[in-house]
Amino acid sequence: EQKVEILNSIKGKSKREAEFIVAQELDIEIKQHERLRVQQDESVRLEMTFTKAEMAELARVKELMSHIKPGASMAEVIVHAAKEFIRRKDPLVQKITAADEVLVTKAVPLRVKLAVIQRDKCCQWRHEGRLCGSTFQLEVDHRQSLWAGGDHRIENLQALCSVHNRLKYRREAGIRHC
Repeated sequence: EQKVEILNSIKGKSKREAEFIVAQELDIEIKQHERLRVQQDESVRLEMTFTKAEMAELARVKELMSHIKPGASMAEVIVHAAKEFIRRKDPLVQKITAADEVLVTKAVPLRVKLAVIQRDKCCQWRHEGRLCGSTFQLEVDHRQSLWAGGDHRIENLQALCSVHNRLKYRREAGIRHC
């Protein structure tokens, strides 16, 4: 009976209206999927949905950057935020400062980590002669582990993605993957 009632209520409605009615009647969350289309000029059209809170945060970023770019579009706001995040967090573009020298502990110094990641640029793991090449979650690894006599010299360090860093550790420690 409920199904018939729902079908009658969505008759003649658009897809979006029908989705909304069905979701309300059945108390279902509407999943919003990003739609990405590469256009003829190689630009990308991206359609996405934001929550009210996320939209408020983007509006705040727009306000904060209004002195730099008055009347910025939301696309310009998102690109600006992405550039700022990369500037602050990407080890490939971070600058090494004198303050970083203070962070030397038993671990690899930050300036050395940055230098290794800037040198290697991607995961250096090789399997059957092929380089992994991932740039996702790069970590600095000792080619020769400290327990085996390795040290923090840059020549003994390499960038590995987190997956291959864990794999290397498990192999060295004799841990089998369950």
